[in-house]
Amino acid sequence: MCLNCSAFTQSNWAVMRITLSTDSQSLPRGLASSFSIRDLFIFLFVFFAYVLSARFELSLIHSQPAAGVIWAPAGISLAAVLLRGHRIASIIFLAALFVELTSSVPLLGALTIAAGNTAESLLGAYLVNRFAGGEKAFSSPTAVLRFSLLVGALATLVSSIVGTIVLCGPGGPAQGAMLPTFAAWWAGHALGVLVLAPFLILLLNGAHQPLHFTELAEMAALLIGLSIVSVISFGPAGVFTDRVDTPLFLCVPFLVWVGIRFCPLEASGACLVLCGFATWGSLHGYGPFSNTSAMPLALAAYICVATTMTLTGASTVTECGWGTAVSYTFISGQTTASDVINDFRVGTDKLILEGTSVTSATVAGGSASIVFADGIHLTLTGVTSLAHLQF
Repeated sequence: MCLNCSAFTQSNWAVMRITLSTDSQSLPRGLASSFSIRDLFIFLFVFFAYVLSARFELSLIHSQPAAGVIWAPAGISLAAVLLRGHRIASIIFLAALFVELTSSVPLLGALTIAAGNTAESLLGAYLVNRFAGGEKAFSSPTAVLRFSLLVGALATLVSSIVGTIVLCGPGGPAQGAMLPTFAAWWAGHALGVLVLAPFLILLLNGAHQPLHFTELAEMAALLIGLSIVSVISFGPAGVFTDRVDTPLFLCVPFLVWVGIRFCPLEASGACLVLCGFATWGSLHGYGPFSNTSAMPLALAAYICVATTMTLTGASTVTECGWGTAVSYTFISGQTTASDVINDFRVGTDKLILEGTSVTSATVAGGSASIVFADGIHLTLTGVTSLAHLQF
């Protein structure tokens, strides 16, 4: 859940530490240090996660080229590049190449598809880092919408076009089925980067506070309820009802619930559960997306819109500080006589001022001006009310 305040002070300490949601707070991951044993284990983990998830999903759709499922490797690739830097792209390329070669794709075609999948993850990571805040893309509604558009709609076109050309070209296994193949490819990759990637990024970036027991109980109740309505909406008729046209809006209250009461990590997890049930029902001929000829784009549109809106709501609550938990990750820093923090985000960034007291604090023009007893002046842009700060 998301904390009501995003900044506070505490006495009897010596320095100032702050968490900032900036695009340039550190060197790109992968450039900050040399290769280590830990990096080796991470690379091996990414390789096997990509290969195993790809092989599992290919086993589901080997007889249905146009059947769309969430393509987990796309989400794994994007999360890996955002979290570990561009040098992990070589591992993604090797994993994709291995998957294609073990799927009886000719060498040239396998190389082309692997290059397309790798280019997708690199382009997606670049666009997110450049325009959507990088790892902090889910801390504000604007960044979430940019992430969805730039990654889900644009970056995924790269691998979709490349893959369709290879599979539908002369001698390809899907020759003559260009549009269904493109739709299935694009839908699967869009689901992967919009549903799985946010969950992995938020889970692995180390900035999430563990839930308390009552919050865990509430989250469990939410997921149970969401699972029940998902089975009703996407499962076979007769499980809970004889209707086959159950309204899909039954899932909406649970998405609103998780968006208001929890942080983006829990919200993305709930969307992942919803996507799992919807995909399961579609592949087995259940629910509103059982028509395989129209299913890929329809399923992707439904899940992508639901996920984007849920994450947008959760990030809005986090940014405005309406909930009860935030990131407690710190970056050591030192103040000067006059500092300006241009990217302070209420509900996400957290300021700890130690060893001093506040002389005055005023808000004007969307910025908070704070004067401390030791003469330090601090300006936080993006703060519109002193209620956002706690002294």
